[in-house]
Amino acid sequence: MIKKFIATSNICAVAEKKGCVYWRKSDLSPIFLISGSADMTVKYWSLKTDGGDCLKNIKTHTLCVNCLLVLPSGFLVTGSNSRSIKIWNTASECIGSLIGHASSVHSLAYYHSNLIVSGSNDTSIKIWDIDTQECKMTFNGHKFWVSCLLVLSSLELLSGSADKTIKMWNLKTGECIKTLLGHTNCIASIHWYKNELISASSDKTIKIWNIERNECTRTLLGHKSSIECMLVLPNGSIVSGSMDKTIKIWDSRNGYCIKTILSSEDLGLSTGVVSSFICFLLVLPSGELISSCSNGMIKVKNLKYF
Repeated sequence: MIKKFIATSNICAVAEKKGCVYWRKSDLSPIFLISGSADMTVKYWSLKTDGGDCLKNIKTHTLCVNCLLVLPSGFLVTGSNSRSIKIWNTASECIGSLIGHASSVHSLAYYHSNLIVSGSNDTSIKIWDIDTQECKMTFNGHKFWVSCLLVLSSLELLSGSADKTIKMWNLKTGECIKTLLGHTNCIASIHWYKNELISASSDKTIKIWNIERNECTRTLLGHKSSIECMLVLPNGSIVSGSMDKTIKIWDSRNGYCIKTILSSEDLGLSTGVVSSFICFLLVLPSGELISSCSNGMIKVKNLKYF
């Protein structure tokens, strides 16, 4: 069964917390999903109903919401084209704004305790203290906007950029430790799985890296247009979404594409119908795949049917 949630504009991001949802205290059943959109809103969706009821609609910024982050406290952090980062409590009240980036905020990551990391169109990365709302450190080194972030440990941060590079940073000193070269367009997403870095790019490829040797060990080819999003399943399979209007599932061991899912198939449309491209992906521990699309729709599908 496919659940379809209708938003009002292009979906830009879906918040992550243990698989992008809040959890009940009594068990591991997800309660709701959070999405951010180009219509400047954040919406809370019920995952209990087939229709995906919108539980809450919050006007968060004056421009597009690009990225979301849910903290261990349950507080929500939003980044926007308005250059600001806002912090929201569990009652959906704005309790703070982080001001310092000179352009759009494109990526957010949780560091530890009260610290978060942000990446911006101004090419910088900043570490913020959300309690004092102060910028603790700024990393400079990318030549174009910072599109994705991944905190590896208390000492190491990875960043992907529109300058076609992936950089590793020392979180204590701000020093760039290494730069990975190989992609020929913007880095869309980066993930870590069993001592390997996996990256997806607008150059239509997914690359798997041995980061110790600064070496790309495998390149996955198959998408016909820009890859917009990517994630790694617990079994190591890779799921990617593209502007070619497909979702692909890959075997990371040999680089083979296991399954291709068309957006038109998800919608129950004929192959001749023009469908939307995939903006964002994530998978719940229950095995459900969540995809957000350029037509403002969020779809939930059970992976066991793949």
